[in-house]
Amino acid sequence: MRSPTAYILLFISILCFSCRKDKALANYGNYPNQVGKIISLKCATSGCHNDKSYKAASSLNLTTWADLFKGTNSGSAVIPFRSDFSSLCYFINTYPELGLTNSPTMPLNKPVLTKEEVTTIRDWIDAGAPDINGEIKWADNLNRKKLTWLIKAVMW
Repeated sequence: MRSPTAYILLFISILCFSCRKDKALANYGNYPNQVGKIISLKCATSGCHNDKSYKAASSLNLTTWADLFKGTNSGSAVIPFRSDFSSLCYFINTYPELGLTNSPTMPLNKPVLTKEEVTTIRDWIDAGAPDINGEIKWADNLNRKKLTWLIKAVMW
């Protein structure tokens, strides 16, 4: 018969070598991961477009995908499928070959987004600016007066 110590050591060995902690997935406010990483780390930060600071930043809250589509004091910053009509693109772009630019350049008083980051956001908007689950804002209501023609054209 084996001693209780042997059973305890066997149990501890099994416990130590069979258990592992799963790495948590980053939460980027329901944005797709690649886009969410850029927005969360460079735009929706303290003093800029997060829950606490957005009112002083043209009321544009970028904390979550849903917040993005609430828009600014002057309307929506993103028009699905149309980066060329999305003011977000104008303010983050410092590369004239990628489209229109505007000032002040965002992020304000910080290094500009790289060309790859701007392209990622532009391409995401041109693909409809879907959330992490592929939902496209306003696409569930084809009777919506604004952009109905555009959404129907793109979906069909």
